[in-house]
Amino acid sequence: MSQHNKPILVTGSHRSGTTWIGRMIALHPSVKYVQEPFNIEYINPLFSYQFPFWFYYIRGGVEEKKILWAYKKTLLCLSNPLLLGVKDYINGDSRSIKTFTNLVNKHYALSARVLFKDPIALFSTAWLYKEINAQPICMIRNPVAFAGSLKKWNWQFDFNHFLQQKEMLSLLHPFQEKILAYSVVRPDIVKQAALLWNIFHYIINEYQKEHPDWLFIRYEDIAKDPIKYFQVIYGYLNLELTPDIKKAITMSSSQDNSVEANTPAFKPRNAKDSLETWKTRLSPDEISYIQNETKTIAQQFYTLQGERYL
Repeated sequence: MSQHNKPILVTGSHRSGTTWIGRMIALHPSVKYVQEPFNIEYINPLFSYQFPFWFYYIRGGVEEKKILWAYKKTLLCLSNPLLLGVKDYINGDSRSIKTFTNLVNKHYALSARVLFKDPIALFSTAWLYKEINAQPICMIRNPVAFAGSLKKWNWQFDFNHFLQQKEMLSLLHPFQEKILAYSVVRPDIVKQAALLWNIFHYIINEYQKEHPDWLFIRYEDIAKDPIKYFQVIYGYLNLELTPDIKKAITMSSSQDNSVEANTPAFKPRNAKDSLETWKTRLSPDEISYIQNETKTIAQQFYTLQGERYL
C-alpha cells in the first residue's frame, strides 16, 4: 500500500484535541472520517465489531481475527463508495473475504484514505500500524489541562476495564498497585486523572522510543500556532494543505470563538486562550497534586519551570 492510500490513525490521550485534529485532516477531499471504533458506548454503522472494554488491548486469538476483518471491511468499503451498498452482505468467512478482496483489486482503485479518530485505540496503536498499515498521529496533552477537562465533564473511569483484560497489568506494570487499589475503591476525579495521564503518556513515550517514524505532537503547540503545525501534519501525511483548508483551520481556532465549551463534543474554540482554562477548573491543591504525581513522565514531553508546565 502506498502512502497515498495508508489509513490514518489519530490517537493519544483523550481530551487532547484528537477530534479537532481529525476533523481538520478530514477537510481534505481524499480523506474519509471514522469516529472511534473502539468506543464501547457508540455503535459505529461503518464498523462491524463492538469492543467489550474501554481501551481494548488487542493480543491475538479469535477476537483479533474478527477485529482485523472489521477494519479491512471498513477500509475497503470507504476507500471506494461504490462498495458501501454491499458491505452488510459480506461476512467474515475466508471465502467471502477472498472474493470481496479480489473484486476490489480487479475492478476498483482505492480512491480515498480512511482516517480513524480514536484515542481509545491507544493501547492497540502498534497493532493497527502492523496489521492495517496505519499511519499514526499521537497527541500529547498537558496533565493539568487533561485533569481539568475530566473534572469539568466529570468523566469517571472504572479501572476494572484494565483488570479484565489479560496481560494489561503486565503492559502497565509500573502502575499495577494503583490500578488494583483504584479498581476496588474509586478515588476522586483528580486522582483518577493523574493516574490515567501517567498511563497514557507512559505508553506514548514507549511508542516514541520504538517508532520514530510516527508523528508525536503536543496539543499546546498546535493551539498556539495552528497553521504551522497543521503544515507539519499534512506534510507527514503527504496531503496538500490548500488555502481553503487553512481558512477553515483558522476559523476553527480563532480568538473570536468562545474559550469555554458547553459540550464535550467538537466545536470551534479559541484554541490559544483555552490552554489556560485548567487554572479556573482546578484548585491550587489539585494542581499541585497532579504536577507532583505526573512530574517524572511529564518531563519526557514538557520543559518544567518551578511548578508550571510550559
